[in-house]
Amino acid sequence: MKFILKPLKVFLVLTLFFGMYACDDDDNDNVIEIEASISALVQADNNLGALADALFEANLISEFEGTTEYTLLAPTNQAFTAFLLDNGWDNVSEIPDETLRKILLNHVIPGTYPASELNSQTTGYLTTASNAGPNNTNVSTFFNALSGVSFNGGSSNGGATVDEADIVATNGIIHIVDAVIQLPDVTTFAAADPEFSTLVSALTDSTPSTDFIGILSRDEGEYVDGINPPFTVFAPINSGFDAITLPTEEGEVAAILQTHVVTNANLTSATLTNGTVTTLNGDVTIDTTGPTLEGAGNTSATAILTTDIQATNGVIHVIEEVLLPAN
Repeated sequence: MKFILKPLKVFLVLTLFFGMYACDDDDNDNVIEIEASISALVQADNNLGALADALFEANLISEFEGTTEYTLLAPTNQAFTAFLLDNGWDNVSEIPDETLRKILLNHVIPGTYPASELNSQTTGYLTTASNAGPNNTNVSTFFNALSGVSFNGGSSNGGATVDEADIVATNGIIHIVDAVIQLPDVTTFAAADPEFSTLVSALTDSTPSTDFIGILSRDEGEYVDGINPPFTVFAPINSGFDAITLPTEEGEVAAILQTHVVTNANLTSATLTNGTVTTLNGDVTIDTTGPTLEGAGNTSATAILTTDIQATNGVIHVIEEVLLPAN
């Protein structure tokens, strides 16, 4: 892979070098730390040359020169090389323009999020600047700071892990990461979030012949079985599964899981209304004042804990308990 050193980048490297080692008149041992934008810092770091080239290619480099604050998850040259190789591209110019912009902006989070803030929250979801979701909605990213800081489950799940945190810029902060973060589908978040580990087990181990993961990984299009994205997924947390006895028969487990999936609809919190919505296995009742959900087989409604975890092929709403279909 070939990286191009832009003339502006040469100037910035020299400026940053001399700026950071300039001394004041009173004490020659004092180091003056130069203030620079995210754009300038990326262009000055040789380990981020591929990222700089990609930002130039996508006409995004100027977005990080102003005063609007961002958190940039910056893949290294090695990460970009692996990404291009995995996708059969020789360089970033071969990536379709719209795809490149969506991928790059998936590494951009509006606002400043230092590692200390992520650590204090432990886990959670943030909204990226990438409008790769249905109807150009901005997709989410999941962070996990329980041991280091990773996004979307790390590189084994299409995400990345922070190698170097808190490179402070005048307009935000940079975290250097070990992989290019792929655009997430709904299964990305299911696998990344430890609160969904029992759900993932039900989708895989308990229903091996149903291929829920394959179905929920589908991108846009029409499928012969009629189960088409976008999907709205009501995802129970682990404690919700702990509160019930899951059947041992695969068909019964599949029926329960189907009650949590709406097809052909990206139902965000703004579009949820009071009444019923039809899932793959019957209707569930929505009360937006709670907000709550209730399956036909439930004796009471369950709370919606988190809304609008946006993926490329649908949206997830986290719920407290498992929805049950009619008996």
